[in-house]
Amino acid sequence: MARRFLSGKIANTQSLQVEIAEYEASLASNDFEERMKKSNVEAMNLFVSLAPTLDIHDMKITIGEHAPPKLTLADVAVSVRPDVLVTISKKGAKQSGAIKLNISKGSPHTKDSAEYAGALLRHYLATQGHDDCDYRCCFTLDVFSKKFVEAPKAITNRLKDAEAACAEIARQWDSIKAP
Repeated sequence: MARRFLSGKIANTQSLQVEIAEYEASLASNDFEERMKKSNVEAMNLFVSLAPTLDIHDMKITIGEHAPPKLTLADVAVSVRPDVLVTISKKGAKQSGAIKLNISKGSPHTKDSAEYAGALLRHYLATQGHDDCDYRCCFTLDVFSKKFVEAPKAITNRLKDAEAACAEIARQWDSIKAP
């Protein structure tokens, strides 16, 4: 629902609240679905309270691909998957970016982790042909920590850290045994 709201497919927060209420009233077929629905409703209600504070009014926003190509770092396929794509015109020049949502109650972003996610988002867009990608159009939105963080301008060191982490994962991957 958050992606549809951000992209304008849900017109306003009142309409979003109606959709949340309809979802909450729907029947779950088992305990797992009921727990997921409860968590999703909590997240969406937090999103509704955040929505008016998001400075996205001048942006054209479209929903990102469901299964976009992965980003390869040190032989590891990383799923970046921008939730929504952003386009804005400033002084006649087109700038692009994206927003990555984090709706994990158990793993809210710190400012640092949000900036790493933003750096990967920027790098991913650049590798996908978005030459006009601008850090001021790339954000991470963490619903549970209530943070809307702009991607950092300088990403070289963060990308080196991500490459190093992926190299370590690749190095150890074959030694991991399934339970």
